[in-house]
Amino acid sequence: MHGLLALLAFLCATARAGDAGPTWSNDPPHHQHMAYQGYLMLPDSPIKTEIGHYIGEARHYTGDGDSGSLICEGADEEDFVHNDWEIITGTARYFRHFWDPDGGYNAGINILGPHDSNVKTAQSYWGQAISLYATDPGTAYWHLGRMIHLIQDACQPAHSHNDPHDDIVNPEQMEDFAAAHYTEWDAQKMRAGSVDQLSPYPLSAIDYEALPAQIANSGGIDYSTLPAAQRTRLFRLFLNAAETADDFESERVDADVDSIQFNLPASTIAWHAVGHPAPAPGSFTDAELYLHADTLVPLAMRYSAGIMVLFWDTTHPTVDFQYPASGAALRGVASLRARSRTMDALAFSYRVNGGAWVSLGSVVNSAYAGDRRRRFNASLDTRAAGIGLLGTDAVIFRVEGTNADGFSALAEVAVSVNNRSSAGEAWMSYQ
Repeated sequence: MHGLLALLAFLCATARAGDAGPTWSNDPPHHQHMAYQGYLMLPDSPIKTEIGHYIGEARHYTGDGDSGSLICEGADEEDFVHNDWEIITGTARYFRHFWDPDGGYNAGINILGPHDSNVKTAQSYWGQAISLYATDPGTAYWHLGRMIHLIQDACQPAHSHNDPHDDIVNPEQMEDFAAAHYTEWDAQKMRAGSVDQLSPYPLSAIDYEALPAQIANSGGIDYSTLPAAQRTRLFRLFLNAAETADDFESERVDADVDSIQFNLPASTIAWHAVGHPAPAPGSFTDAELYLHADTLVPLAMRYSAGIMVLFWDTTHPTVDFQYPASGAALRGVASLRARSRTMDALAFSYRVNGGAWVSLGSVVNSAYAGDRRRRFNASLDTRAAGIGLLGTDAVIFRVEGTNADGFSALAEVAVSVNNRSSAGEAWMSYQ
């Protein structure tokens, strides 16, 4: 009976008079605020300059819900409902805003039938944003705002527990409280009285490249077996956000006991009891709500920034040589070291004195080097390759790659190689 009442309340509370219009018309612009704070924590660099053109404002928008050109607009309109039929039939977008990561990749909420998880929905939006970026960046960033809304929901315990909520029978105190008090959290300073132990201030974007693709003790789900198209950097952001949020209790579901982001133990949040039971509905005190929100709202801002950085790095990939340096004089074995963002494989090649390019092959499974970069190593025995045996040869080393979303980058470094020696002179005389 409770499940039926919850379903009826969920539908009734979200249905509205009229034929169309957004469901958020009376809500504070908390999703937009968190998105904007994510933008503010970006470093002063080309990423912040470009996103500054598309971030928008922390306010409500009145578009058609199906198109836009700003990140905050997309974050707002992800809750848009075209008509009440979408609610009755379970096709409204917000049915796809849930994901219990301990249930599997597509373990979304099951109301009026099963619905896609928010991570699967976000990956669909990602594909649209990527395909549009080169020709229609405004719409691409609008889709990015929709993804940001979804990852903010992933940082909310009710959404990561698949715990349906509404404004009548099953209100969700945490979500309502955070929305009502949204201006109390920002990227620059910790709220007075906060005991947040996960987010040092001023806030910075979550480093997506450092996040694991598997969380320990997460319900026996082995995400390492996911197809590569699903096991993406975006997936890792959602997984770590949701696995952190589900270690908090919602109105009707106990807190999990598995690890949180970066595979840290749940006890990292020292003030919160591991596996804390769900309270009686509506019984959270303001003090308890502040404790939860002080951790989860800044985290949602940081994951919002993490998606912005990931999108920028994907559409603007970089590669650079750490070694050798330009103009270096080499002999013997040349060790090549390069770094890249959003590349999973890099190809090395070289040419001598302006001749044809010679491949050294591709390097994969690289080590993480920090600063969202991965390290790639290769080597060339220049002497065995016959380079510089007669004197100094001019060599150009190249490293290049194309990321999974089709964006490419390359770098070159020019060096000199001289392997001439007495043995080399004897070799020449013999020839």
